[in-house]
Amino acid sequence: MIGPLSYHWLFWLPAGLALAAGLALAAGLALAAAGATLAFAPETGRTCAGRVSVPGVLLATWLTTLLLAVTEIPAGRPVVVLGLLGLTLLAAAG
Repeated sequence: MIGPLSYHWLFWLPAGLALAAGLALAAGLALAAAGATLAFAPETGRTCAGRVSVPGVLLATWLTTLLLAVTEIPAGRPVVVLGLLGLTLLAAAG
């Protein structure tokens, strides 16, 4: 019965079962969290208009592009680093 199978099935069969079990668990937890939210979270009935904080967006852009530029330095891609540093300067000046 296992004659035509190589030793690789010893890895792939449990890996596939573990992946399926993990996906089922994640889906179950997501449904449980959604149900608990609907059951126990109070409804406020209030809505407010959302506003975007421009300084917050600029700060997040500045910090993200700076950190990306610093992490790209060891990869040896100067064009990417200079482009990210340019975006960093634009966000900091904005």
